[in-house]
Amino acid sequence: MALTRVRRERRLPLPGEVLVARGALVEPGDIIARTELVPGNPYIVDLCRELSVKNEEVRSCMLKNEGDSVKTGEVIARHQSRSDLREIRAQADGVIEFISVAYGRVLIREEVKPNQPLVTIDVAKALGISAWQIRWFMRVKEEDEVRMGTTLASESAGSFAGLVHSPVSGIVEKICGRTGTVTIRRPYRPTLVNAYIPGKVVEIIPSLGAVIEGAGNVFEGVFGIGGEAIGPLRVAVAGDGTLDESSVRDDDSGKILLGGALASLPALRKAISAGVKAVVTGGVDIETLESLGVGVRGFTGTETLGLTVVVMHGFGPQPLSNGLVSVAEGFAGTASATGATQMRAGVRHPELLLCSSEMLSALPPPAKEDDATLPRLAVGALVRVLMGPHQGKPGKVVEIGRGSRRLPSEEEAAIAAVELDDGLIAEVPVANLKVIA
Repeated sequence: MALTRVRRERRLPLPGEVLVARGALVEPGDIIARTELVPGNPYIVDLCRELSVKNEEVRSCMLKNEGDSVKTGEVIARHQSRSDLREIRAQADGVIEFISVAYGRVLIREEVKPNQPLVTIDVAKALGISAWQIRWFMRVKEEDEVRMGTTLASESAGSFAGLVHSPVSGIVEKICGRTGTVTIRRPYRPTLVNAYIPGKVVEIIPSLGAVIEGAGNVFEGVFGIGGEAIGPLRVAVAGDGTLDESSVRDDDSGKILLGGALASLPALRKAISAGVKAVVTGGVDIETLESLGVGVRGFTGTETLGLTVVVMHGFGPQPLSNGLVSVAEGFAGTASATGATQMRAGVRHPELLLCSSEMLSALPPPAKEDDATLPRLAVGALVRVLMGPHQGKPGKVVEIGRGSRRLPSEEEAAIAAVELDDGLIAEVPVANLKVIA
C-alpha cells in the first residue's frame, strides 16, 4: 500500500511546558509536553436571575469579556434599573470561560496556581465552637479525598444542622485542634503528552504542545473503546480467524494484537490480565462489550477497562482486510492505536497507525500549499463504507457517475461502484463513502 503523510496535533488540556523544539525527531513514547496543573473549579452565575434581565441584555451588562482574568470580589456585570443597581462579583480568581446569551449565564474557571496548593477553612468559627472541639464535629479525616461541596463538618446529623462544605476539591491535609481549621491540599498531578507517532516536530503550539508529522499506513475503524496505546504489533490471528483465549500469550504484555475477524470475551479478558495494550479486530459481539461493562455508546475513549479495542469493520464476525493484514505482517516498528470514537458532531474514528521514521524519509517532499488537497473521491481511491449493508468495509472505487437513485429513505443520491475487499462490486451512495487514502 502507498504511504500516507500523517499529522497529529498533540496538545495539553491546560497550559504547561513544551519539551521539544521544531525540527526534532521523536518516537511515539517521547514526552513532548507536560503540566502539573489540574482544571480549576467552574463557577456558573445565572445573570438573568441575579440581574433581573432578559437573555438578549446579557452582553450589555457584562463588564468583562470571554478570556478576561478576574479577581475574587471584582465586579464582572452590572445593571441599573431605575433606582435599583445590581452587581455581580467574581467568586474566585480565574478566567471568564464563556458567556452564554442563550442560557443567560457566565462561567468563571478558577485559576489554579502551583504556588498556592493549600486552602484553609476555619471550621471552628463557622460552627461557633472552640478550636479544640473540632474533631468531634468532623465528617472526614486526614488524607481523605473530598470534592467541592463535600460536607467537612456538621453540628449534628439533623437536617437543620450547621454544615461546613469544602470550597474546593482536594485531599484533607490537616485537621488542627489548636486553630480549629482544616487544610485541604489541591491535587496537583502531572499531565504528560507523548508524541503518539514517530516523526518530526513541524509546529510548536506555545505552552500547549506540538504538531508531529510522520509517515506510514493509517487504518480507520468503525467503533472502539479505550484511549491511546502504543507498542510493538503482533499478528495473533489473521484474516477470518477468531481471537480466542489461546491466541493471547503470556509474553504479550505491552503489545498491540491484531485479532482476526472476531475477538472473543475470554480473549479480551486474558488480554487485560496479560497487560496487552490494545486489540485490533475485524468485529466484536455487542454482548461481549456489555459483559466487559462498556457497551456501545456514541462517545468513547475514556473507559478504564485497561485495554484499548479497535473494531475495524463492524459487529459480529468481520474478516480483517487483506491490505491491513499484509502491511501488519511486514511491520517491525512501534504501532499506535486509539479506541476513541465520536459518532455525532465532530465525528472521530478509532484508528491503527503503522508509522516509522524510515517511512517518513522515504516520502517525496510535500506538495506546494496551493496544490495540497484532501484525498478526493475518484476512480481508484481507497474508501470505507460508512453506512448501509456493507458498513465498515474497505474497498476501491471502480466507477463514479452511475447516476442518481432513489434510496429506501426516498432520498435521491449519487451512486458509485465500489470493489470491496472480498471482490464484491457494491453500489453505494457517494455520501456514504469516506476516502481513506
